[in-house]
Amino acid sequence: MTNFDFLLSDPQFGSFVNSAVAAEKIYNIDPGACVMNCRRALEAAVKWMYSVDGALVMPYDDRLASLVDAGDFRDIVGDDLWRRLKYIRQTGNIAAHTGKKLSQAQALLCLENLWYFMDFIACCYGADYTPGCFDPALPERAGEGAPLLGSPLPRRSSPHSWRRTPPCAPSSPPAARPSGRTTRPSRLTSPSTRPASST
Repeated sequence: MTNFDFLLSDPQFGSFVNSAVAAEKIYNIDPGACVMNCRRALEAAVKWMYSVDGALVMPYDDRLASLVDAGDFRDIVGDDLWRRLKYIRQTGNIAAHTGKKLSQAQALLCLENLWYFMDFIACCYGADYTPGCFDPALPERAGEGAPLLGSPLPRRSSPHSWRRTPPCAPSSPPAARPSGRTTRPSRLTSPSTRPASST
């Protein structure tokens, strides 16, 4: 079981959910590989958002940095979540291009930041959304086995409207976006999102 299993029951998330599950499953074995899988899942999820959200126009430069830095994308995700995505991207670049050994604390922060993004996607684009919270204890035992996309998985209990505020979020009403779709207010805090270094 991983923190990302809630995405497995929705086939539209198939392009990125297995990378997220794999990242958590390898956390104990190789923090660097965990971080690179987080970045891989992030990139696939961001490109998926561009493919399904009419408010987003794919820029000429389709590198991950350009996609997440685009003004329309930042307007949708908000500053707090954007900083989390930037941390994953920069830490993933360190793991992939410098050979620097990354700590389990950095890998866990990448997993947590990725979870917030996946939760945001499930909330805004999923057919069925149930609020949840990231469990930092799950990566410690994730290697014991997690199902992959297509495996039978029970639905999360008592589906809620995605407009409902999750238990770990502040209890304030959703903010309306100009596109007509609504998103729940950000429940992310910025202190834990400082990048390890800029790349």
